[in-house]
Amino acid sequence: MRVSTTLDQLHSLAKGNKWMQLFATFNRIMLAAGFFIAGSVKIMGERFASGLSSNQPMGHYLEALHHTGYYYTFIGILQVAAAILLLIPRTRLLGR
Repeated sequence: MRVSTTLDQLHSLAKGNKWMQLFATFNRIMLAAGFFIAGSVKIMGERFASGLSSNQPMGHYLEALHHTGYYYTFIGILQVAAAILLLIPRTRLLGR
């Protein structure tokens, strides 16, 4: 049996499973919520992880990203757009 045939059969089984569809919907909603929250903080111009210390490498990165100005806001707008695309069934593939 070819690998593609086996994968097609597994895909059709997973697509027909109601619990798998609910799990995928739940994951999509949670991912959209995370994108929306992170994006809205960036659009408002606040630091994303204000609790993160500036003496850590990730803290330095986020602080430098915050000081870029319009690029920081642009990232926030794209995150909110991705959240909206994830929630619309016809455009959920674009939101990934």
